[in-house]
Amino acid sequence: MKNFLVLCCFLLSSLSTALFAQIDARFGFKAGANLGTIIGPAEENDQGESLDGYSWATKVHISATVEVPINERIGLAAELGFSQRGSRYRFEADNAYLSIPELSETFEGQSRVKSVNITNGYVEIPILFYVRPIKDKLQLDFGPSFSFLVSSRGLGILKYGDLSEDAVLGDDFVEINLDHSYLTDAAGELNSDFTRTGQLDQRSITYPADLGGYYFFDEKDGPAYRYFDMGLNFGASYYFTKGLRMGARAYYGLLDITNNNYDIEQQRLDDNRNFILRDDFDRNFSLQFFVGLQF
Repeated sequence: MKNFLVLCCFLLSSLSTALFAQIDARFGFKAGANLGTIIGPAEENDQGESLDGYSWATKVHISATVEVPINERIGLAAELGFSQRGSRYRFEADNAYLSIPELSETFEGQSRVKSVNITNGYVEIPILFYVRPIKDKLQLDFGPSFSFLVSSRGLGILKYGDLSEDAVLGDDFVEINLDHSYLTDAAGELNSDFTRTGQLDQRSITYPADLGGYYFFDEKDGPAYRYFDMGLNFGASYYFTKGLRMGARAYYGLLDITNNNYDIEQQRLDDNRNFILRDDFDRNFSLQFFVGLQF
């Protein structure tokens, strides 16, 4: 990490020097799609089988760009933009639990399925070194990115109970909508009243239709996803004309993006029926596809 920070400082210093020394900087913009996911360890059952995981999700990005050539083949570039990253998360397990604080009750021993589409929006600043092995046509670039979280949302659903194919909502299981605004939701917050009825453990219950991001927690200690992320970019662009290009770029996160205060096991509780905290390292990974113009 120390060597990486030294490289970042060198690139920033070089770019600043070049910006003031050169008069032929080229400005432009780019936009496209981010195909992203989150890489991290999975929760496992007693048999060592994975219970959850992240899958790919499509997001968007747009940014302003500047390129400062050092000579005809190499140069430095920087961007300032808005980039969405995230993933589709799914947990599925038998013999799991569900806590409903207002009922002062924890149900155990039935199936639990949780599915959430996570979208994190960042103000992103990549600092890149580029080389053109084929003059005016092919450009390769690499370098660090610094990202600052400005929006964070999760939309999905939570089901608990008898989730067999012939089960009927309201009789055998409960189904709760998840609408998480991770930056603004408060601890224990509901997004609706207790408007749904169902049956669990052979008794009728009333439960909420929509839950906030921290409903299951008594206190909020920061957002679920960290405000700062840093990673490495590796990309390539093809110029159809001097200004029009199309390209792709891979982003590999170097930091843990999740707040471990909310990283809990979803199948098991401890002996005192409290949450079991995990210490997972979850990083962003994305493939970016874009079209850009340079002037």
